[in-house]
Amino acid sequence: MITEEQSDIVKQLTQAQIMLQLAAPTNYDFSFQSFGPIEMARRLVFQDQKPIGIQLASNWGFYPLFLKGALGLTGFFGLDSDPYAVTYAQKIGAPVKEADARALPFPDGSLDLIVSSHFLDHSYISLIDRLNHLREKYTEDFQTTVKREIIRALKPGGWFLTQTEFLSEADLTRSWLGSISRLATFNIGEEIEFDNLYAAQKG
Repeated sequence: MITEEQSDIVKQLTQAQIMLQLAAPTNYDFSFQSFGPIEMARRLVFQDQKPIGIQLASNWGFYPLFLKGALGLTGFFGLDSDPYAVTYAQKIGAPVKEADARALPFPDGSLDLIVSSHFLDHSYISLIDRLNHLREKYTEDFQTTVKREIIRALKPGGWFLTQTEFLSEADLTRSWLGSISRLATFNIGEEIEFDNLYAAQKG
């Protein structure tokens, strides 16, 4: 039986471990797998075009750095609210800006592409809520506000690429706060599993 005091110690250690990871961006995932499925979808949707866009919760900006260095996409930026990750990103030349996804620093209808992977997962946000002693209602409000900002900042015809954050096309459609002109899924077969990867075009 865990006592209340032991439970508090576990919470403190968990929070300390997360803060340690945040303070050391070199520990973050360097694997191509972390953005491979999203990049496949981007290439299928945009082909040779060079969209103006952002990645939400980009951390230290591995994906924006790849797009900048390998493909010459100078109009694609990472956004993150973690100052440690942003500082590290800027140190290595990754195009990452510090910003809150609930208030995107872009005019209405100015972006061709917004990418999000895991960031809006209910389980992920709920974990952060619990660490900060927040209620479930905060999770719902956060997700709704971010989705509203995504739709506001996208151009008509712009695309939202999302990985793991919606269980089905119906789930994505229900939660979308505007019209969708096209919706594509990239969950192809049993051998290639992309964790519910969707592309939704703003109507």
